[in-house]
Order: sequence, then C-alpha cells, then structure tokens
Amino acid sequence: MEGIMMKRIIGVNKRTHTTVQRLILYALDVEPVDLKIKKIKTKFARRLLENGYTHELLQSIENNERDKNKFKNKFLNEMKEILKNQEKLEIEKIKRVIKETEEEKKIMAKNGISDSIKTCFAMINSNDQNGKTLLNLLIKAF
Repeated sequence: MEGIMMKRIIGVNKRTHTTVQRLILYALDVEPVDLKIKKIKTKFARRLLENGYTHELLQSIENNERDKNKFKNKFLNEMKEILKNQEKLEIEKIKRVIKETEEEKKIMAKNGISDSIKTCFAMINSNDQNGKTLLNLLIKAF
C-alpha cells in the first residue's frame, strides 16, 4: 500500500514492479511497512523471552497448545512463520531474525539502484528536467 502511495506522489506508473517500490522507499529512507512490523514483532518476542515471568507464561501457552495439537494463538503462529520453523520459540532464533532484518535493510539501502533513485530525486528537487526522465527510464528497466 505504501508503495502505491509513493508511486502516485512521485508520478511513476502504478504498475511498476514491487522491487522498484521497495527501492523507492529505501531511496527515500522510508522503511517498508512489512519489514517494520516484522521488526516490531520480533523485538517484542525477544523482550517477552528475556523477562522471566513472561517467558514462563509464553512457554506454558506454547506447551499447552502443542499438547492439545491446536495452534490457535495468533502471536505464536505469526512468530513461528517469521522464524520459519514450528519448534519452540527461542531467544537465539529471534535475535538471529532481528539481525538478518537489520542486515537486509542495510543491504537494500546501500543498493546502487537506490542510490541512483536518490540522485534522480535530488535532480528533481533542484528543478532539473532530466531528473524525472532519468527516474522513469531507471524504473522502466524493471
């Protein structure tokens, strides 16, 4: 959704590929919503597991669901989906996912295409007519 809004504001074709949407967001130093939500959920899970009381409560809920073979807890299901496994939640796995998410953000932000898009935006801001043309040509490549 945020990608579509950005494309409309910038004036790019609304049918532009999703990868370009992410590159535009990174060029504008805007974190994609799905990545932000993933970070919030994993950091919350890490805080739950670091606290003794909530850690025991979470383990109890997880064990209860596992024993009954009914996985109805939405939070646990989402965390298992983020962690890409159905095993017990462990703090080391969550820390690894947080680190991977941060690394992905750094890689995408330093992408050469994102830098080119930033340059096009700078040209547009300085009223250079070629900036919009270059941006459209750059985006059409995808």
